Amino acid sequence: MRQAAVGIRERADLLTSLAMAERGLDQWDTALAHLCEVVEIYINLNDRGMIGRSFIELTDAFIWAGRFHEAVPTARRGLAYLGTDVSADRVRLLAALGDACAPTVGYEPAHEALREAFNIAWQLSDPELEARLHGVRLTVNFHFLRLREAAAAGLRIGKSSGSEASPWRRGPTVTNSASGFTLPWTPGRGGEYCGGARTPGGKDRAIFGDRSLRQRSNLG
Repeated sequence: MRQAAVGIRERADLLTSLAMAERGLDQWDTALAHLCEVVEIYINLNDRGMIGRSFIELTDAFIWAGRFHEAVPTARRGLAYLGTDVSADRVRLLAALGDACAPTVGYEPAHEALREAFNIAWQLSDPELEARLHGVRLTVNFHFLRLREAAAAGLRIGKSSGSEASPWRRGPTVTNSASGFTLPWTPGRGGEYCGGARTPGGKDRAIFGDRSLRQRSNLG
């Protein structure tokens, strides 16, 4: 029985590595299918720690692929398995939920997910987690053109991670915060901003709506 479980875990590890390679090759459907299988493996093994981490991987992959409507229920399902855990995995999954909620169900659900994530991060006294959350808050606010709040969140990232933080971590954050004041506005259209970008999955998004990409460049 134990040997069989080890074999199943090895399969989960292999599928996770394979999915990472497939993401690099832009093979998103295959990568997501493999990550979904990984989630089910850990659920069947009743491995609470790996259940949380596998749901984080899957939710992040949905976000990278621009499939936000699938990312939201995936994150919520993962949170249901984690219950009321006060853990870093719950914080990361709530952050991913907030990230995915912004372009799908609106500002309030995204804000509520981040509020809960901050409460847990404060209980854990984890500055790195807090910095991560400020990064997500920054990009969510950018999505809704709440530029003052976005800039404030950007400034808090350095304070959360501490003055000893590497300049390689803090540099992109300062750049992105400053960018909030130089958006390419479209004249005469009520403050709408122009310019576009495409997610790896091919979905069109506004430049400062590409939250998942900037979150990773800022926070590693």
